[in-house]
Amino acid sequence: MDVIFLDELRSATAPAIFPGKSRLDSEKYCQIVREVYLPFNNLAYNGFASLVQDNAPSHQSAYTKRIFEESNMACLPWPAESPDLNPVELVWDSMKNHITRYLNYLLLFKYCQGNQFG
Repeated sequence: MDVIFLDELRSATAPAIFPGKSRLDSEKYCQIVREVYLPFNNLAYNGFASLVQDNAPSHQSAYTKRIFEESNMACLPWPAESPDLNPVELVWDSMKNHITRYLNYLLLFKYCQGNQFG
C-alpha cells in the first residue's frame, strides 16, 4: 500500500498520513516515530505512553531496537495480528477494501485527508 496511516494518534491530533511509493524500512519508521510519535507522546502524555508495535520487519529490526533503546522509548510486547489484544486489527481489512476502490493515487490521498475512517 502506498499510504501509511497512523490513526492511533487521532485522539489528540488528526490522523497522520504519509504518502510513499516503497515499503516502510526501519530508518523511515524511526524517522516517523521521532517526528510524529515522540512529540505527540510528550504533548498528550508527558512522555509516559508506551508504543504498541507488531512483528513488522521495520518494528523488529536491530536498527529500530537500537534507536529505541538509545531514545529510552517504552514499547509494550504485543503478539502480531492479535485482534483480542489490538482492536484496530479488526478493522484493517474493511478499511483496505474500502480505500482500494480509489486506484488513482492522488484521489486516494485526497480521500484520506477528508475522511476519518471511524
